[in-house]
Amino acid sequence: MPASCVTCPHRETGCLQQQPDETVAKFSNLLTRYPISGKGKTIFNQGELTTGQYFLCQGLVKLTRVMEHGEEAIVDMLVPCSIIGGANVLNEGHVKATSAVA
Repeated sequence: MPASCVTCPHRETGCLQQQPDETVAKFSNLLTRYPISGKGKTIFNQGELTTGQYFLCQGLVKLTRVMEHGEEAIVDMLVPCSIIGGANVLNEGHVKATSAVA
């Protein structure tokens, strides 16, 4: 994982594209980095309360949702430079409608 978003090879593929180095560096300094290694590792589960956002630096994340009759549906596949989570800063937390799995 790059030490900074400025040197990330995926920088121009996501939400940071065409941003000046100074802006990307400020954004990068705000991130708390921790690796989630291995396929199938859960980031959060459907119905859990989340209090922040995750920024995907590398790998893929599958968003799934369990439907009424128990079947699991893939909602989206996220790639590097995707934002996962989406807590409302005005609320204490937000209940997730999907699960996120590496």
